[in-house]
Amino acid sequence: MHKEALVSICCLAYNHGNFIKQCLDGFLMQQTNFKFEVLIHDDASTDNTAKIIKGYEKKYSGIFKPIYQSENQYSKGVKPIFKFLFPRAKGKYIALCEGDDYWTDPLKLQKQVDFLEANEEYSLCFTSKSNIDSEGVFINEARYGHQKSWGANDVLDGGFIAPIQTIVSKNLSQEFIEFCNKLPNRTGGDRLYTYFYGLKGKLKYIDDNTANYRVHSGGVWSGLDERQKLVAHITQHSNFLEVIKKDNLHLKKLKIGMFRLVLLKLYFSFFNEPSKTMSHLLFVLRKYKISPIVFLLAGKDFSLYYIKLLQSKFK
Repeated sequence: MHKEALVSICCLAYNHGNFIKQCLDGFLMQQTNFKFEVLIHDDASTDNTAKIIKGYEKKYSGIFKPIYQSENQYSKGVKPIFKFLFPRAKGKYIALCEGDDYWTDPLKLQKQVDFLEANEEYSLCFTSKSNIDSEGVFINEARYGHQKSWGANDVLDGGFIAPIQTIVSKNLSQEFIEFCNKLPNRTGGDRLYTYFYGLKGKLKYIDDNTANYRVHSGGVWSGLDERQKLVAHITQHSNFLEVIKKDNLHLKKLKIGMFRLVLLKLYFSFFNEPSKTMSHLLFVLRKYKISPIVFLLAGKDFSLYYIKLLQSKFK
């Protein structure tokens, strides 16, 4: 057993009174042969979140190390995870989970740490997860089983972000803070985190479902229709590409890759909803003035997928 905490769990909480107990219990149920610490930042919650956390802190003082704010920091433009959590993380590894999500696998940390300890070339390990609504009802599952190893390039086309609540990564928090501070108008912390760690090593996927991600009813994203979600995804990822671009030519290439993937995903939905898919395709092509070459490249990707699928069936 390690004398010091090998893993620092970083948890952001704000008005999570209905959910925080599940989150904290998910930490406590972890069965490990190493110590871990739980760093929690309560951002001046106005409900009973802080009271619940204090109960756990009193009972498990050696594990829970919270900070309670009297004034909301996020509304002031402060990034609590940068200012209050990462600088306190002493573990060799960092695990992430927000206060309204929770872990479901008692061996989650052990499996991920075992892998990272045995494979130095990997900087981050993540798993599959389930999406649930605010009442805890299952919506769907997010799996990545077709690919076991990922990298920074997989983030660039907009097709991949490691699910935050499933991540265990090397503790490169100070480097990550410095990396983000150099980027103007940074956006999409989950994209940046995945991209940064992809630059530092390979990203490992373990095909086990270890966590639940809570999709709040009435949230901004859930209130959008399919076309609005398309626009939101393109806008968010374009902002990310603007931040990490090397130059304008590089940005152009990155955006071609993004639109190539957007069109490819629409092609796949054509057989189920042909008229709706055609409407969305035309909408994207017109709104973003996509060149014919990008349209053809996406068609090529689509064709190659089915060629490989047919080849695998006749082997």
